[in-house]
Amino acid sequence: MPYPRRVGATLLVWLASAIGLPAQATLRGVVHDSLLTHRPLAGATVVVHGTDRTALTDRRGRFTIPDLPLGSHVVGFFHPTFDSLDLAAPGQRVELIAGRSTMVQLATPSIRGASLLLCRRPPEPSTLVLTGTVRAAAGDAPLERAVVEVRWFELALGGARARETMFVATDTTAADGRYRLCGVPTDIALTMVATMAGQTTGPVALAFDSVGVARRDLRVSLSDPAAATMLVDTIEARHPAGLGRLTVVVRDPSGASVGRAIVGLRGTDRADTTDVTGRVVIADVPSGTQTIAVRALGRQPQELVIDIVPGAATPVTITLDRFVTLLPAVAVVGQAPDARRAGIERRVRAGIGYVIAGEDARALAFSSVGWARIPGVTLSSGRVFSGPLIVQDDPVPMMRGFGGERCRADVWVDGIRFSNLSGWELRGMLVNARTVEVYSSASRVPVEFTTVSASPCGAVLIWS
Repeated sequence: MPYPRRVGATLLVWLASAIGLPAQATLRGVVHDSLLTHRPLAGATVVVHGTDRTALTDRRGRFTIPDLPLGSHVVGFFHPTFDSLDLAAPGQRVELIAGRSTMVQLATPSIRGASLLLCRRPPEPSTLVLTGTVRAAAGDAPLERAVVEVRWFELALGGARARETMFVATDTTAADGRYRLCGVPTDIALTMVATMAGQTTGPVALAFDSVGVARRDLRVSLSDPAAATMLVDTIEARHPAGLGRLTVVVRDPSGASVGRAIVGLRGTDRADTTDVTGRVVIADVPSGTQTIAVRALGRQPQELVIDIVPGAATPVTITLDRFVTLLPAVAVVGQAPDARRAGIERRVRAGIGYVIAGEDARALAFSSVGWARIPGVTLSSGRVFSGPLIVQDDPVPMMRGFGGERCRADVWVDGIRFSNLSGWELRGMLVNARTVEVYSSASRVPVEFTTVSASPCGAVLIWS
């Protein structure tokens, strides 16, 4: 005759006690990400300190650890994302009681908590903590005493005019190559560089969501002559040939090749155009962390931060989407004239600009002669200031602002404004141009192409 279930359970407890087996308990819980995603954290490893028992959270952040010894324990967890941010999740003490399933709620530090842990101060609005490591471009050795800088510009109102002021956040890496920058703004354009022993990365543009902590690792080549810093008061020539080599493939989302796209490195004069297969090889580029920029008429511009190894080819594949402009529905009766052509003709009749068409427009990409014929336009030397450094670039057209000062022209391509185009990027836009309009001063720019900024300039309008 079988024993009743209750009697059987009682017998098992008595047997366990009789032979000296320790009583055990089960721990259940959920891990929540309160810093980045504000959701349950999947893939976290939960540990019970003092034991060898662990569990991995599921897609809902849940975990279960059975057969734990009774008593007081400290429970914690780790996750690759937060390990990379140099953040340790706080442990939580729990009391495990025989015959019970204990529940625990674990969470990452909050944005405030992360700022207090890393910077020892509460966070300011619209800022984050930026952390990471600086390593050598050849090999993986961390670089101690490398200087990391993040720069940005803010408008300050003073009297009747607004002026731009540059701000710099800087830190020096520790023995493990780590740096930490507190109070980095998240609502403005940023540029980042790292320097070590007279060598530097390329300029890296930063853009953040509204998070409390972010990471950016950098690599500096200690031997590449093209990665040497070039001081403002000593530069007289272009960068020497670098030790890196890029093999780039540009495609659209369907996988089709994108030809005649211009590919180049930010802060250098190294650029070239893809062939009909969408491929291009750019030799003699500086190694270390660099930014690739890709431009093609009719397609969304792309930028990608990569690490270029000296003495080796670095393969890169980039996808360019087409521009998609959503227009309101209109009812058309009869045949409407070409709105773009009508706009150009209207501006030509106004006599306030200079218009170049056909082969003469495309020739602007390859020769300075065409620019020299345009009244009020000069070409820059190609040297661009970047904080305390100068980087070399192709020349760009210089025009006049409202106060008569010389300034870099605003560039519009098929009605879309591009800010801070490099000289080689502008050249790539002009390769396929059909018509170019040039307005040599801010006062001559048509109202629909007027830039809303503290210091507007003349404009170049490129139509494909």
